[in-house]
Amino acid sequence: MTAASIERDDPARRTITTPEGVPITIRLADRSTRAAAFLIDVLILGLTVAILFLTFGLTLRPSGPALWVISGVTIFVFLLRSFYFMYFETRWRGATPGKRMMGLKVIDRRGGQLTTEAVIARNLMREIEFFMPLSLLLAIGFGGGNQWPSLATLAWTSIFLLLPLFNRDRLRAGDIVGGTWVIVTPRAGLSRDIAGRARTKRHSRYAIQFTKEQLDVYGIYELQTLEEVLRMSGPGATRWESEVAERIQRRIKWTPPEGSSPTAHSFLEAFYAALRGHLEQKMLFGERRKDKFHKTDKNTKTGEH
Repeated sequence: MTAASIERDDPARRTITTPEGVPITIRLADRSTRAAAFLIDVLILGLTVAILFLTFGLTLRPSGPALWVISGVTIFVFLLRSFYFMYFETRWRGATPGKRMMGLKVIDRRGGQLTTEAVIARNLMREIEFFMPLSLLLAIGFGGGNQWPSLATLAWTSIFLLLPLFNRDRLRAGDIVGGTWVIVTPRAGLSRDIAGRARTKRHSRYAIQFTKEQLDVYGIYELQTLEEVLRMSGPGATRWESEVAERIQRRIKWTPPEGSSPTAHSFLEAFYAALRGHLEQKMLFGERRKDKFHKTDKNTKTGEH
């Protein structure tokens, strides 16, 4: 199935190619779900700010050193507002609490790793898209006077807020600047059917074995990507399997034993089974390797972060 036919069947679906050369189908988050996730995050921010003001407001007086404390709280609120999204999207691999609750995440549109620079860029734009205009509207509303600045600010805000409604990829300005997509989070489980099928085959005839160091190169994301490759069918499947097998072999520095010549499909199934077993064994000891870019997370339960 081509990328064009996928989009015709479901306009929310897109196909991207990972740095390993593997085509992956993802589904764009719909606008209402994104809005709900953002609302949850704003509510969390608002609740945090309210707690801070209630905590400090009961003990502070509007004179003397208390003014310095109030200034400190104001600065902290600004930093909280500015870096809340950056922190969680960096630490939680593209998901804020709101996005996680709604089953969404941010990814790189080119299929690579979501970089810190992209996260910073898309969230700095949120300050311009939403928080700065909102602050201006509140200031104008409380200040009274000429209403034209208020209307101009509202028009400016509307341009940014309504931008996702007028492009097929549902991109806000931050997504355009950061080169990102917001997608429905793919299933996190590790499928057992391919692993079971691979283990029942006699790969020993090819002596396909891997060292711990070779298996430590990849993580869960790559395992799921490899699963997508093994599920592929059609005339292009064999070509993709050959290319992916060559990439993996180069990356882990694997060479076939003397006198053996496994097919690309046999190699990929053997590597999938070995990598899956390796990752599951590590999970039993509280170690979870998310992908090849991350070090193992120790003492982290499966499914967290």
